[in-house]
Amino acid sequence: MISDASYERNSHSGSAFCKEYLNSNNDKLNETMIADGAYSGTENSCHAKEKNVELITTALTGRQPDTIMAEFELSIDGKEVIHCPMNHQPIKSSYYDSTEMCRAVFHKESCKICPNRSRCKVKIQNKTAVVMVSSKMTESARYLKKISSKKMRERNRSRLTAGLPAPKPAVDAKR
Repeated sequence: MISDASYERNSHSGSAFCKEYLNSNNDKLNETMIADGAYSGTENSCHAKEKNVELITTALTGRQPDTIMAEFELSIDGKEVIHCPMNHQPIKSSYYDSTEMCRAVFHKESCKICPNRSRCKVKIQNKTAVVMVSSKMTESARYLKKISSKKMRERNRSRLTAGLPAPKPAVDAKR
């Protein structure tokens, strides 16, 4: 059931619509909001969760990380890599405020033979291997895995067909 609609100029972003909708409802909403990718984002997802709204977007905007990035474990504050998808701990992990990225340095030998090497985009150097990862990247990858499941794809299709009449059967032109 469509419970709300709003029309604004094309310069009004989906993200802004989402924030306005969530802010205009002061009570806990307890609903599911299915929207296009423009409504996605960490900030909107967290705000929706606070309002007891499950925000489901049918597509992600921007560059999509490989789902392997969901398997990296970062510290709670997102400023340190704890381990990679193969459970290897980095030799060193550094955080860069300007890019909000972690630079994780691993043993070269571990990454050189890793089956995920091309997916995590590791850079093999002379003595070590380096991976750049961020909490936003891991969150996006987790969400991408979630919306890629068969159940979620079927559920997302409901947004595309909501309120539309059933398709008419094809008419045979020879009759």
